[in-house]
Amino acid sequence: MDNLSGPDCIVLTQEPDYKPQPSDYEGPLWFRFKVSKAPDSQFFIYCRLHFNPYEVKGPVNLGWLFKDKVVTTNEESSELQKDSSQLLTLNQWSPWIKSVNPKRAFCSMHAMVMPSNMKLFPDARRAGLNNLEISFQAATRPDEKFIIHQTTESTGPVRGLYILMPHEPGLSGMKKWTKSFTKWAEERLNLVKQTGAKSKEGPNTIQVYTDARANVYRDVDAIIESCKLAGFNGFDLEQNIISETEQFLLTNQIRNHIFF
Repeated sequence: MDNLSGPDCIVLTQEPDYKPQPSDYEGPLWFRFKVSKAPDSQFFIYCRLHFNPYEVKGPVNLGWLFKDKVVTTNEESSELQKDSSQLLTLNQWSPWIKSVNPKRAFCSMHAMVMPSNMKLFPDARRAGLNNLEISFQAATRPDEKFIIHQTTESTGPVRGLYILMPHEPGLSGMKKWTKSFTKWAEERLNLVKQTGAKSKEGPNTIQVYTDARANVYRDVDAIIESCKLAGFNGFDLEQNIISETEQFLLTNQIRNHIFF
């Protein structure tokens, strides 16, 4: 059998001292965050995972990110919140936090920017601050040399950043599926547009139900535009929104598309 032997894998790298690890190709990924625009307050970042409802019913706490530490219990987080030297500030990268490998599509991460003084931002108590400019990096190791995806987003009225987690194996799967919800919504809308469907061309009445959530405003745009392209002439969005201001903005957004 000697004439049938050969290498199992060939790795091309610019790192002369590179030593392969299974996580480089299998995951799970590591994430870190940097907030460049936010209300004037020190903060920490709370990360939570939302799994496919057939896999895990409710969200799972991933961890709390401070200046130099990542903790995994509410008790540890509460203690660090009392230490101002451990809180994050603008334009400062958080430490890396290790995620998980989802077993099914679709799993997502919700990264919430929590102000240190909740009394100044009472609306942020449940899901953190909004109107942020936030960057995130995803890497196969907690090292910027192993980054596979990075981007910067403005959240608008949405509280925190939603990130789609990869569910396909291999480095190609991690690169393909790791993205913000805004980017994911744009990709789904482009798929609908590629069908050649046109607004107002279709049946008079079709009722369609989906349990998909509109987590970011681009999700709402994508859902509404898809309904229009498919010829739907009615639209109903269950609005589970934190503040009256956000509910007013979203209602006007739907009304502007002439779906009321």
